[in-house]
Amino acid sequence: MKKVGVIIQRFGEDIIGGSEYYALQLLKNMSSDYSFIVYTTTAKDYLTWKNEYEEGEEKLTDNILIKRFKVEKTRNIDEFNKYSEKFFSIKEHSKEEEEEWIRRQGPLVPSLIEAVGKEQEKYDLFFLFTYLYYPVYFSIPIIKKPKLLFPTTHDELPLYMKIMKRTFELPEAILALTGKELELINKVFPKKGNQIRKLVGGIGIEPPNKIDTNAFLKKYTPIEPFIIYIGRIDGGKGVDFLIENFLEFSKKNYVQLVLGGKRNMDLPSDFRVKYLGFLSEEEKWEALKSATLYVHPSQFESLSISMLEAMAVGTPVFVNGNSPVMKEHILKSNAGLYYTTREEFLEGLSFLMGNIKLREKMGENGIAYVKKNYSWKNILDRIEKVISLF
Repeated sequence: MKKVGVIIQRFGEDIIGGSEYYALQLLKNMSSDYSFIVYTTTAKDYLTWKNEYEEGEEKLTDNILIKRFKVEKTRNIDEFNKYSEKFFSIKEHSKEEEEEWIRRQGPLVPSLIEAVGKEQEKYDLFFLFTYLYYPVYFSIPIIKKPKLLFPTTHDELPLYMKIMKRTFELPEAILALTGKELELINKVFPKKGNQIRKLVGGIGIEPPNKIDTNAFLKKYTPIEPFIIYIGRIDGGKGVDFLIENFLEFSKKNYVQLVLGGKRNMDLPSDFRVKYLGFLSEEEKWEALKSATLYVHPSQFESLSISMLEAMAVGTPVFVNGNSPVMKEHILKSNAGLYYTTREEFLEGLSFLMGNIKLREKMGENGIAYVKKNYSWKNILDRIEKVISLF
């Protein structure tokens, strides 16, 4: 059984969404054939990097061991955003200045990097998740074993820093979650040498065989019909845009907006916007299937798991078309619509809510698309073909 070291900024079963959730599900589905040791932090909150988990080792499953390292400095996100805005307003920076941005971005864990350097001989290879953070950036140059990078790349300003060239050139393999992500990587960092670059397809989306929507409706009592978003609830995900324009739409339309996930922003005291808080895995599937429509307002998505989960249970989707990844899902699946402006949001939402037969057809298309492209078997086969080369 191959032993794999894993490096990621946060990791745990109570961290929902994003690359952390993807990594958790991937490791669980591979753990019958591989032994994983995860090098991560004691942080749960990606905004502050506050130390919340216990430092040290935690056994998640028989073949997944977590090693947590204490974050040296928490982050004030407002101060960091002001710093970043000023930083990226200047075109040219030295390597030292760019690396200072990475340190402030965090999570700052030099002890993790030191441990990886000392212990790397124990492993056959390494998985590294998310190019953007301190642990991956500073561990890549010291790891001599084969490195497989899952960068979860967005078209965003940090990607174009000169220091990122090293992050994308040193790994022996780069595994992209979508075709658009692979296109972006190849455009910004043209392939050199024998590096392997593969589209692996992201995460397996496999809903439960039976989903009891009545249980969800009875517990949370949303006003029907309702549209839903599940994920991080903050401005960075476009939720402020979503709420503002939904409230405008609902002045003339009887519909409720339901939000589930970790809240990082204030929400209006208005019955038209209902916040559910954290949903269990079972409740998540019930909520997605109960909704009339799933809406995703973020323009920075490397896969959009929640969008695919909604499609998998036959709920049509309405997404931000400024995200190349989500737009690609829509164009390939015909399982929903996308918008790019406020006017398109209002018109598109009205069109979808007013066309039951269209929503039904989109729902059927979404189920077929996910079954074809996002089964764990196919995804694991692609990843294992890359691993077999090392």
